[in-house]
Amino acid sequence: MQHKHYRFATYGGIAMLIAAFAAQPMVAALAGDPSSAAAAVSKTVTAVKVDSVSEDPAAAYWAKAPVVTSHTVTTVKGRADGPDVSVQAVYDGKNLALRIVWADKTASVLHRAWVWDGSKFSRSDEMQDRMAVMFPIENNAKFSTKGCGAACHNEDKDNKKWWMGSDSASVRYDLWQWSAANSNPAGQAQDQWVGKQEDPTNHESALHGDALKSGGSIANINKDKNGPAYMNGTSITATQILTGQQVAIDTSKLTKGAMIPSSIVAPWVGSRGDIKAKGVWKNGKWTVVLMRALSTGNDDDLTLTPPKAYPLGVAVFDHADQVDHTVMPDVMTLKWQ
Repeated sequence: MQHKHYRFATYGGIAMLIAAFAAQPMVAALAGDPSSAAAAVSKTVTAVKVDSVSEDPAAAYWAKAPVVTSHTVTTVKGRADGPDVSVQAVYDGKNLALRIVWADKTASVLHRAWVWDGSKFSRSDEMQDRMAVMFPIENNAKFSTKGCGAACHNEDKDNKKWWMGSDSASVRYDLWQWSAANSNPAGQAQDQWVGKQEDPTNHESALHGDALKSGGSIANINKDKNGPAYMNGTSITATQILTGQQVAIDTSKLTKGAMIPSSIVAPWVGSRGDIKAKGVWKNGKWTVVLMRALSTGNDDDLTLTPPKAYPLGVAVFDHADQVDHTVMPDVMTLKWQ
């Protein structure tokens, strides 16, 4: 039986980051009120030097790292703005870790799960919580002043025509995406890059997964495409199936309303798996730590060289996949202590 490998959640959802990474002036213009546009605020995220970093959200050294907070705004007129997002950073001689915290009343850890009604399966509308961080790979003066709006092409009133990318092969962006269902169980965030738009009819043509040697999650779907092929052999009620845990689906063991994860999660091996991650939901908040080597040795990644400063942007998705998300309008700049 063959299964499709996930590129990460759905590319449609990732492509709609074209809206998520719009700076505040563009958001206001889209909302039809250019007079309300305000210049993006510059904020500094100071990375504190420690002996050794990890992806542990509760590590003691986070108490020493300054917290920088920004509100988040919707990208679509008529929708609600989002939560405040707090960012911290630490580094050692080899790695950088970012700790990102935002309020979320519910932990959405299933993505389009299969639901058993007693006789057949259907797809749930529930979508996973997600978060994304973007850096320019090359020096990029526009990104330094506009943030992720530099990569966003969303002036058209029809959001189907929005796209994210650049007009030049020499301008690229490093995109780190964490998801509660499809990457967190593997202890990773997916490493991607955004480059030149090669096909104007395809708003995803600028988006690429980093080089993959092996691994990656697979779709949990049977040959008739009307239900899952597998369930978790350890716990039927588990919200995830890690590779090796899957057993053939047995509906005689399911109760009405049972939800089966839509993917079998496996780590990415290669440049796409450069980012270690751990996300914890507690007391109405997500706390996610992303950890990556300062230099991965891969040409599809940003090389971080302290004390050089680097601009970055953040977007969060509350059980959402496409335009229904919020973005930090402030320009964050990573500096080193």
